[in-house]
Amino acid sequence: NQTISVSNANMRTNTYGNNYTVASGAVASNTASGNGVTAGAVNILGHRGQIIGQTGVGASGLAIAASGSAQTMATNINKFTDATGVTATARTEAQVIFGAAGNYTLTIQSDNTTAQTVTFNLSSASTSDGLSAAVTAINDQASKTGVTAVVNEAGSGIVLANQTGNDIVLRDTVTTNAADVTVNKAYRDGSGTLQVDTTAVTLDFDNTVADYTTVSGYIQ
Repeated sequence: NQTISVSNANMRTNTYGNNYTVASGAVASNTASGNGVTAGAVNILGHRGQIIGQTGVGASGLAIAASGSAQTMATNINKFTDATGVTATARTEAQVIFGAAGNYTLTIQSDNTTAQTVTFNLSSASTSDGLSAAVTAINDQASKTGVTAVVNEAGSGIVLANQTGNDIVLRDTVTTNAADVTVNKAYRDGSGTLQVDTTAVTLDFDNTVADYTTVSGYIQ
């Protein structure tokens, strides 16, 4: 088996058979900057050899910076593929639940440096058809943000994804929304089934202050 172990990075790691490892990463956080990942290092033991990550001055490419993205972690792991035989891919996912039908205005930032505004009206907050307006509005901006959306299997919310592992920053605005928006970090288990972290972040419907959540990715 090949193993990727992560230390001091607020990550949970599970191995699902040969050559397959998932790290779910940090849960969402109520900040506009920072994704909950703390500084640390990745140690890799592959069939070709072992790489020991280091932190601090002179650290190797396997060091994890505070608030480091999954995309950066995967890139650094792949720098040593010839030595270890281990490759990594990164992905970021978040489940979004809307409290009621009605109008919503949110901003999304991931691959883009300037947050992109999306506005939509939900005919229902708990059916696939009702949520389709949110999916369409978000996917219409995917070329700018790198974030796509689908309705979850239960039809109770949507799942956002960045296929390269960049953080996803979701924010409400000074426009009042129909209800609160609840965001949970999500990730795939060894069989590819979506798992949702139990820690939720709420973007309040009111227009008194903009609420943020930054969701980090995971590596496979």
